[in-house]
Amino acid sequence: MTWTTHFLKGTISHRRAIIVGAHAALVVSAYLAAFVFTTGFPLAEQNARWLLLSLPILLAIRLLIFRFLHLYEAVWVFVGTGDLISILRATFFGSVIFAIPAVFVPHHPRPSLFVLDWILCSTLVTGARLAVRLSAEQQARHEEEARRANKPRKRALIVGGGDGAVTLLRESRRNPHIDYDVLGLVDDDPSKHGRRIYGVEIVGAVADLPDLVKSMRIDELLLAIPSGTPVQRREVIAKCLQSAVPLKTVPSLHELVDGQGIGDLREIDPADLLERTPIELDRTMAKSEVRGRRILVTGAGGSIGSELCRQVAALDPAVIVLFERAESTLHSIALELNEEHPNVETVPVVGDIRDRAKVDEIIAAYSPDTVYHAAAYKHVHLMEVHPLEAIDNNIFGTESLAEVARKRGVSKFVFISTDKAVNPVGVMGMTKRIAENVLRARQGGPTTFVAVRFGNVLGSIGSVLPLFRKQISQGHALTVTDPLATRYFMLTSEAAQLVLQAGHVGKTGEILFLDMGTPVRIMDLAERVIRLSGLNPGVDVPLQVVGLRAGERLSEELRQDDEELVPTDHPQVLRLQSEGFDPLAFEQDLEDLRHMLMSRDETGAKMQIQEMVSRF
Repeated sequence: MTWTTHFLKGTISHRRAIIVGAHAALVVSAYLAAFVFTTGFPLAEQNARWLLLSLPILLAIRLLIFRFLHLYEAVWVFVGTGDLISILRATFFGSVIFAIPAVFVPHHPRPSLFVLDWILCSTLVTGARLAVRLSAEQQARHEEEARRANKPRKRALIVGGGDGAVTLLRESRRNPHIDYDVLGLVDDDPSKHGRRIYGVEIVGAVADLPDLVKSMRIDELLLAIPSGTPVQRREVIAKCLQSAVPLKTVPSLHELVDGQGIGDLREIDPADLLERTPIELDRTMAKSEVRGRRILVTGAGGSIGSELCRQVAALDPAVIVLFERAESTLHSIALELNEEHPNVETVPVVGDIRDRAKVDEIIAAYSPDTVYHAAAYKHVHLMEVHPLEAIDNNIFGTESLAEVARKRGVSKFVFISTDKAVNPVGVMGMTKRIAENVLRARQGGPTTFVAVRFGNVLGSIGSVLPLFRKQISQGHALTVTDPLATRYFMLTSEAAQLVLQAGHVGKTGEILFLDMGTPVRIMDLAERVIRLSGLNPGVDVPLQVVGLRAGERLSEELRQDDEELVPTDHPQVLRLQSEGFDPLAFEQDLEDLRHMLMSRDETGAKMQIQEMVSRF
């Protein structure tokens, strides 16, 4: 610890007095030096008398202006261009205010005194701050060198040469938690090549990364283009993947706005794995749908439900009721919302959607304007083994919730379905298709019932992305059902936005879905995840084809042949309508299914849902 640190710690309670005193000493020193230089030494009696009379006046003027322009509040170790401009303004105004009346006093010194005093005062005040900053940086370098000697650090290249890269480079030297030796930067602007930032050279372009990684023995790449568009990021990431070393990234621009630091390096997020630009829906519309309303979210602790709660809470609802049977995840999301949105009333409720009495109690107590129904059993192969549980929860749980919502006058009911409900082949998809029809059969009441169909949600609990990452971390092979298997993918943020959009534009009996672009091959996704970990597919990490499991198919669809595609106000949100639905016949089949469930007739129930999806 240096003498400056000891001094600052011992005088921290007197910081303002010390700073004012330091400025006073600098002002006096500048004026004395300027006076002697312009009038000569030793001073004549008349000049000495002028000095004694004018110095207190100048000192008072300068210190008052320094205070008015907040020079005393600045942190000297972080002096920058803005501070230098403030110093020049303060000293210039002080010199003008002092000099204008002084030139009218008889026997005043030569005008060059005032100019020289301004120059010297600006130089001394600026120099003092720079000296403190240099001392702090020198101390930081010594501490950094000591830390490097005690802890191994990864050899890294920063991808990017803009403000984000500069900030990350500076942060890597200050933040003890960033354990990297940054050996260079890469940028596609040829005019920057060979230049240095904080002593670190810009060594080439992004296309040069594979060669640079080998020649410089790089352990990891750090992506620093926070303001880059999704398309730009994907192009750069694709080039980084060719280097076969791990890749991390600084937060994106909107994450920085939300309070993350540039040094909060993280893995590449699911958005970077999409083959398309993430979709942003109408936030103004969403706010008008939620602000001041009372919202109930079922399955609030799940991946989709929790993200939906986060987005709803950010739109100023009157109250959010979090309905969830898993108490741990419910507790977690409730704590998060209370911390992030303390002004929003958050009500966590432990309950099961199949418990009609509990559902009725909660809806009667909180009178929600809108119900977002995200609770469901969704794991395809598990529901093949436990079909009665899927039927009970996904179909009759939805029916119970819908009946209570209609009875209690809930204005809107938005049900989250899946693309597996289209021409379904598995139990989970069939139960979701029948649940869609449960809502279609309840047209004509006070409640608007709308369904939304999701693709596979990247990063959600139980989805393929967390599975792949877990398999890589454990050194296992990545399991892929079939080399030709494809899926539609969306982000949790897109899924939550689609739910809000559906509540705004959907009409009873309609189904909405997001235009998710071209389906992605699961094999391609697996290889991309492996490369993002700095490994080679098939070499460092084996790829194992395990075959389609029960209830799975090679590809998914978004609509059935009898469903008409209708555009909405948003070009990437589509509406489905179908004719010929017989609610009375459907309700009779539903009652038959209920009896099979109550008698635990698994074989009969599976045959019944197969017949129902073929007819409705």
